[in-house]
Amino acid sequence: MLFLRWTGPLVVDQSGVADASNTTSLDPNVGFMLDLWPQSGWLPQTAILGAVPITLGGNRFAMESLQPTSGVLYQWRLTDRLSFGGDSGLAFFREDGDHYLQWQQSVDVDYLLTDRVGLFSQWQVLADDGSVDHSTRHMLSAGVSWLCTDRLQVTWQTGVGLNNSAPDLLTNVRFGVLF
Repeated sequence: MLFLRWTGPLVVDQSGVADASNTTSLDPNVGFMLDLWPQSGWLPQTAILGAVPITLGGNRFAMESLQPTSGVLYQWRLTDRLSFGGDSGLAFFREDGDHYLQWQQSVDVDYLLTDRVGLFSQWQVLADDGSVDHSTRHMLSAGVSWLCTDRLQVTWQTGVGLNNSAPDLLTNVRFGVLF
């Protein structure tokens, strides 16, 4: 399955040495997701994904090199409406001449209200290995997803940082299209 994702508007409130609040938009990305196997007993439904950003001209996040991301996604359906899962990933970044890896891990609980509307909560950690600040950010968030059509999904998420290097508040609206 091929997809196009865009984080949409991203609002960040950060306190600390340099208090800052900003609204921005990250680059959209294209990629693939490949189902490896369905859930079988304790073995979770598992998939892999790979993606690359599409650089938008004039965006301060525009890249000077290819910055791919990859991940393994896994999920256990506990009931027809409740699931538990997560993903483990790796991203390659280059910012201001600084090349580094970012290890990504999330754990989430999802609940379907209807066939098209779901709620979720998520713990996420982003660990930069080799970056200037070598930071690790822990965040806790919740949100709602709406499957507009069989191929278009809109998600609103808001969260809080759990440590000093994470944003105090983070909220975004994401869009996803399957091909």
